[in-house]
Amino acid sequence: MSTLHLGYAHNGHRAALGELYSARPDAPVVEATRAARPTRASLRRTRSATAGALHRAAARIAPAA
Repeated sequence: MSTLHLGYAHNGHRAALGELYSARPDAPVVEATRAARPTRASLRRTRSATAGALHRAAARIAPAA
């Protein structure tokens, strides 16, 4: 008897079937889509969040003076 959860086995089976069926000659073709480029505002928010996290980490590991 397997110790895997039934959902893991089912998902693995579905993934294997998807790979198998994608090789068929009559498989549907999905056009590749380009990812949207990030906007300046989203890049600014990402940089601000990263900088804030780095400052908090530096403050925690800095020697007490």
